[in-house]
Amino acid sequence: MNLENKVAIVTGASGGIGQEIVKSLLKIGMQVVGLGRQTDQIESLDDGSGNLHALKVDINNEEEIMEAFSWISSNLGAIYVLVNNAGVMPPSGILEGKSENWKSIMDVNVVAVAVCAREAINNMKVYDVEGHIVNIGSTLGNYSSHLEDVTLYAASKFAVGALTENLRLELIRAGTKIRVTTVSPGLVQTTLIHSYKSNVPAEEIDEFVNSVPHLKPEDVANVVTFVITQPQHLQICEVIMRATGEATP
Repeated sequence: MNLENKVAIVTGASGGIGQEIVKSLLKIGMQVVGLGRQTDQIESLDDGSGNLHALKVDINNEEEIMEAFSWISSNLGAIYVLVNNAGVMPPSGILEGKSENWKSIMDVNVVAVAVCAREAINNMKVYDVEGHIVNIGSTLGNYSSHLEDVTLYAASKFAVGALTENLRLELIRAGTKIRVTTVSPGLVQTTLIHSYKSNVPAEEIDEFVNSVPHLKPEDVANVVTFVITQPQHLQICEVIMRATGEATP
């Protein structure tokens, strides 16, 4: 599918996987709107094409999300792709867990995904677009994990998978041809895990990640781009991806 000059939105575009997705979509000629709290990090991805738009958005603030989608509709028109990438991963075990961490995880990783999907679909329906929504999940949402303190995070990513599949059915019942996909990577070399182990020096975490099989952010970005560029009659519902040699979490 040719998506040149079509509008894509990427949440959590300030770093890690989000930045690589922005770069990948720019390479195929899309108009890319990066949503994030650090617009300077998004603007640093400018490739000179004039196709990058950085909007300062706290994805945990529904009002800011609504304002961003309103700006996009008014200034850029039809949305063809939404990539729900933003996520948080503070410690989230049950036995000694903090309620504020649990609420933050569910608000950002699940509720904000639903809000962004709703607003993108509203736009797609107005413009009669056969669009595509990609939700970034995690293998932690597919399999039980030996990792400590990830219970609510894993639950949130399980919820993303359930949300995606049930949204697919909603869209069919509504008579649309909007496609939805979950992309669930295993261990990825990003700074997200630093918040999960905030009591461990970042250098030690990076050293550990580099010592085991892991994916790079651009691996996830390449898969997202592959998924959305498939012909309209083909819907890839779910992708589970791991580094070669990575054991089940």
